[in-house]
Amino acid sequence: MNEKIETNNAVSIKGQALQITESKGYKKIVVEDTTGKYPLLMAFDFKSENLRSKVSKGDTVEVKGYASTREWQGKYFTGIRGVFLRVLGASKDVPIHQAKIESVESTEDFDEVPF
Repeated sequence: MNEKIETNNAVSIKGQALQITESKGYKKIVVEDTTGKYPLLMAFDFKSENLRSKVSKGDTVEVKGYASTREWQGKYFTGIRGVFLRVLGASKDVPIHQAKIESVESTEDFDEVPF
């Protein structure tokens, strides 16, 4: 049975830029949205050459992107490819909410999705 599956993999968030890292021509920007019941963290990957807005840690931003998954040596990696970033407020205007961001060195311990 073949059914047409339509997906909308667009992602959009407004919040504070908590972490900004750059490596191999890409800039990763972690954004936190605290408007809901629970804080929501999302990491967007931008090509550094395509990122026109200057963003700093603590800035209030609006970010849009698309979820994508890549396969490498039998493992799958999902990320959000950033396509739009707008700085809504500078970091000096907004107090920085301290969220704990843990880096993951290996994905071997994650056999199942925890939710």
